[in-house]
Amino acid sequence: MVDERYSATGYGWLNFAGVMTGGALTYLGGWLRDSPVSLARLFQASAFCLLVVGVLLLTLRRPSSATAA
Repeated sequence: MVDERYSATGYGWLNFAGVMTGGALTYLGGWLRDSPVSLARLFQASAFCLLVVGVLLLTLRRPSSATAA
């Protein structure tokens, strides 16, 4: 578990990472859209990435009730 004093710092870093990733992917998506890559290929690549992330999320272990406080 994380010390209570650092929970706000953790949320701040997660928010920072999410905002920066979203901005970078928006720029990358616009660049790919202007390139000769078809829109169908972009959607297929996005769907594949979401599938991989979904599988990775399912592999995360939940803490047991004995260790969760």
